[in-house]
Amino acid sequence: MIASKLTLSADKRVIADAKRLAAERHTSVSALFARFVSGMKQINNPAIPAITAPLSSKAAGLIRVPDNVADKDLIADAIADTYVQ
Repeated sequence: MIASKLTLSADKRVIADAKRLAAERHTSVSALFARFVSGMKQINNPAIPAITAPLSSKAAGLIRVPDNVADKDLIADAIADTYVQ
């Protein structure tokens, strides 16, 4: 994939948080942003198959989620917990 340059504007605190999160995950802010957008795309388009890691496959079925909670809501909450503070 050929990367293109993108300039974003954000509050200084958000920028500092993004840099800290990227450093904690041993990645770049650009990669962090790309994963965030990909995750949001997945939430909005359930036709795209989710990539399941081996550990996720092993953990499947270990917890019970109430029937009235949609998978889409769980994913959105997880992404928000990960990237929004």
